[in-house]
Amino acid sequence: TINPNETETDEGKKHEVYSGKITIDKVDANDTAKKLKGAKFVVIDKADKDAADVKYLKYDATANDNKGAFSWENTLDSATVYETGDNGTIAISGLAAGTYYLLEIEAPQGYNVLTDAQPVTLTKGVHEEKGDLLLVTSQVANNKGTILPSTGGMGTVAFTVVGLIVMAGAAVTLIIKKRA
Repeated sequence: TINPNETETDEGKKHEVYSGKITIDKVDANDTAKKLKGAKFVVIDKADKDAADVKYLKYDATANDNKGAFSWENTLDSATVYETGDNGTIAISGLAAGTYYLLEIEAPQGYNVLTDAQPVTLTKGVHEEKGDLLLVTSQVANNKGTILPSTGGMGTVAFTVVGLIVMAGAAVTLIIKKRA
């Protein structure tokens, strides 16, 4: 409290508050003018989505006397899921400066889910061309099509062994029949 009638002044304390915003702009990879609705994202703290210690961003609107607050959680189930609307965008506001990673968990119908997390960095300052560096739009493009099954996994070893056993059995049967 500052009383202007007192002779002593209060220097006060300086506290900088930043409110960053990431806008996800979901587009078709072949036609960036085509906006895609229905893409679902979570925000993680690392580029490696499979890391054992990856954290997921959660927004709780009732925290901090209903002013809302972000926290980092240990499981995907507790993360806040952000979904692009009809215009292909979604905004995440109230973030501190730092690097965040957008992880697509569901692609729009007919499109492939992105396999890698997309980095977005919010920094304090203003750039001549980019403007406020705490307000960032990240264009995320998807390709159409189906994802082919992976090959060369452990299942191929089992099929190879079974195939060799069947071929050896057939060869033994053929040799026995020729001798008889």
